Amino acid sequence: MLIFIPTLIICVNSQCEFQQAKTYYTRESECRSQITMQKAVMARIAATDKIKPVIEGTCIVADIALINS
Repeated sequence: MLIFIPTLIICVNSQCEFQQAKTYYTRESECRSQITMQKAVMARIAATDKIKPVIEGTCIVADIALINS
C-alpha cells in the first residue's frame, strides 16, 4: 500500500526547517492539497512579520505492508 506524507521545507535568512505532517494520505491528490494549504498558512504567518521565506513542499511516498494480527 502506498502512503503519501506531506512535508515542507521553510527557509528564512539562510536557516531552514523541516516540517512533517502527523497524518498521511492514501491519495497523492489529498497530500498535494494539504501541502498547498500549509504553504498558504506559513506564508500568511511570515507576512505578519514582514519576512520573505522560501517555502517548498513535497509528498514523500512510502510503500508499506500492512500486518494482519
